[in-house]
Amino acid sequence: MENNKERIVKVVTWRILSIFITLIVMGVATGNVIEASTITAVLHIIMVICHYFFEMQWEKRFGFKNEGW
Repeated sequence: MENNKERIVKVVTWRILSIFITLIVMGVATGNVIEASTITAVLHIIMVICHYFFEMQWEKRFGFKNEGW
C-alpha cells in the first residue's frame, strides 16, 4: 500500500501527463496553439473542481476515503 507522499507524487505526475496529452490532442484537433492551450487550461480547471466535489460527496456518502482500494 502506498503512503501519502507516494500518492501525491502519483497524482501530480498523472495530472501533468494528462495536461500534456490533452494539449497535444487539442493542438492536432484545432491546429492553433493558443486555442489548444485555452481549451486545455479550462478543461483541467473544470476537472479539478469536479474532482474536489466528487471527493466531498464520496466521503459524505460512504463516510470514508477509499483507503486500501
